[in-house]
Amino acid sequence: MHKLCRLTGDEIRALVPIVQSQEYTEYARSHSKEDVETYLVEELALYRQRRTVEEGRYLADKEAEEAKKALGAIAKGQRKAPVEKRAVSLQNATTRWLNPKTIETKDKPEGKGE
Repeated sequence: MHKLCRLTGDEIRALVPIVQSQEYTEYARSHSKEDVETYLVEELALYRQRRTVEEGRYLADKEAEEAKKALGAIAKGQRKAPVEKRAVSLQNATTRWLNPKTIETKDKPEGKGE
């Protein structure tokens, strides 16, 4: 039973229904202590896997919600911007995309000859 000596409260709560079940009682009567311990350790491993999956789903849902809020804020800002400003911004973005080298040369200060 050394493998089961350091359990958290959640892990204990997860094992209680298993230990109280009729199936476990019959298994414990007909098997050795080592087999029973192995059975409980396997059940505990399954519980930990389920918890890991649930945490992953929670984090994915939270991340998706944050992305949705961010996109909503961007869309709200875009709706509020005047049409002319968006047109100029789009024109600048298109120019930068089509001619990236000309923008870079305009941005660089011209050096004076020596």
